[in-house]
Amino acid sequence: MPGWDAIFSMSVPVLEIFVRGTLTFLTLTAMLRLVGQRESGGLGITDVLLVVLVAEAASAGLTGDRLSSIPDGLLLVATVLLWSVVIDAVAYRWPEAA
Repeated sequence: MPGWDAIFSMSVPVLEIFVRGTLTFLTLTAMLRLVGQRESGGLGITDVLLVVLVAEAASAGLTGDRLSSIPDGLLLVATVLLWSVVIDAVAYRWPEAA
């Protein structure tokens, strides 16, 4: 069982977490937009992708995986949310980009 210092310390460099979250989100968004429908029902592809990625990103901190800490998961979730907002803003500003 890890101590309190292990739970709240970063186990992966911040830049690496940000880059991994960015690449994962942008790559999966592009792949999902290239394949099949852009929207399913009332949810957009980015909405579904966001839910899945946030759940996966937060899971390591929630389950107590010894290789990840709570700040690692929270930073990854923040990165995924950031890109979701950025892509929504770009799609709003330039509808042809969506």
